[in-house]
Amino acid sequence: MRLVLSWFGLMVGVVVLFVSVAPVAAQTTSLTRAVAVLALIGDDGAMTLHVDLGNADAMTQPWPVPTGAQIRELADSPLPVMVETMQLPVRSKDYLLLNGEPTPVPMPTRTPYIRRDIVPFMLGERSADVVQVVIPADVNSNGHRFVEVSCLQCDAGWEQFVLAQLPADAPIVVVAPFIAEIAGAWRIKAQPATADGRFDAGAMYRATLFERQSATPVGAIMRTDLRQVSDTPREQFRYIDGRSRLLRVVLCLVAVLFMSVSSFYLSIAVMRRMHAAVGYNPNEGK
Repeated sequence: MRLVLSWFGLMVGVVVLFVSVAPVAAQTTSLTRAVAVLALIGDDGAMTLHVDLGNADAMTQPWPVPTGAQIRELADSPLPVMVETMQLPVRSKDYLLLNGEPTPVPMPTRTPYIRRDIVPFMLGERSADVVQVVIPADVNSNGHRFVEVSCLQCDAGWEQFVLAQLPADAPIVVVAPFIAEIAGAWRIKAQPATADGRFDAGAMYRATLFERQSATPVGAIMRTDLRQVSDTPREQFRYIDGRSRLLRVVLCLVAVLFMSVSSFYLSIAVMRRMHAAVGYNPNEGK
């Protein structure tokens, strides 16, 4: 009986070990979605997207794509450099709450888009609107994964399908022979660049940086008539319990008032002592 139990325990251990070391490639999690987009628009209006798929949560992940779009892997993209160059510091504004809130409401955090290592990957099987994104089993899954998307036969506005995947505050860079406009995205900065995304002060193209707004549907890339665009850094609002600040202000005002009154009576006392020391009586001669 003891031998049978030992054999059974050994078999259970082997099964658990096999399951624990099973290849991750057999696992499939949620959909891959874009984290940043670079749109290159030519003089003829043809558009090509460089899409960063970001970190890989599994060895194989499906990615929804526009129907009829052509997709290929990219070894590199100017997208991270362009975002890093055009990003502006976020301005914060404090709003004091005097309604008795016991604790301040924290400001939402914001993760910047920065340059990282590029993750090697490949595109696998594809259906009409889903393609499998596969990474090797022996690579780090954290980094950039760039793909190029174009769609010559698609209707205007097809890029909206990809832009809608972006999370809040995700960067969108548009390089075009005009200054772009995107509904549902903040326009941060625009500066001259070449058609391939290199910055050049004398270039006729314009690189425009956007950040997607939260909880707002994103629209297609549109042309605007604006010739000059001023830098518009994002503003974050921070709500602070203002009772402590108000108390400090009141205490400072009371202290200033007390010191002013004290100084007045102290000066009168010193003046009377000086008059007494020299025998001067201001009431004499009246």
